[in-house]
Amino acid sequence: MIINLKIVGDDMKQIKNSRQRDMILQALKLSCTHPTADELYQTIKLQDAHISLATIYRNLNLMDELGIIRKIPMGSAPDRYDPNAKKHAHISCRNCGKVCDLELSSIDAVEKELMTLTDFCAITYDVVFTGLCAQCQKNQKKES
Repeated sequence: MIINLKIVGDDMKQIKNSRQRDMILQALKLSCTHPTADELYQTIKLQDAHISLATIYRNLNLMDELGIIRKIPMGSAPDRYDPNAKKHAHISCRNCGKVCDLELSSIDAVEKELMTLTDFCAITYDVVFTGLCAQCQKNQKKES
């Protein structure tokens, strides 16, 4: 099977469907943790002992480039991956690294304002807020 994907403007890129890409996408969709490439690799190698970490990275980067998934840059920590490719923000626990989706209408308003104040369009963003999750807050209180 060949997948036709629109990249930018009228440019089309064709990619062949592959068993490995399907396994990666399925593992990503089943995870609720926004996993790293290494975490996905650990999961997928249980199904396919011959898959390499390089294959995982190559396919994740391709699927991100094509807009199938979303790479979440985490600064000095490893990137995480999200099966939800539409624009949205994230919040990450600075203690345990947990990452959650955020749907914020205020970010949509900022994007609209940027488009009216500048001559830019097709604005993308990677917003990751950091904080302390509820579980880490409880753990901190127990240690105090």
